[in-house]
Amino acid sequence: MEYEPRPATAAYTVKLSPDDLAWLFEEAERRDVSPSTVMQELVSQARERSTPR
Repeated sequence: MEYEPRPATAAYTVKLSPDDLAWLFEEAERRDVSPSTVMQELVSQARERSTPR
């Protein structure tokens, strides 16, 4: 059997304002995904926008 290494991941704790937290949960519900998925997508989009071309 061959095993492929899993990609590295990390978990971070962030403090969000009540308004930002409410938006996060509403957005996740609207998209029918988890709040973590929304945050992952937002970070990926920010990284793409900041990468020089």
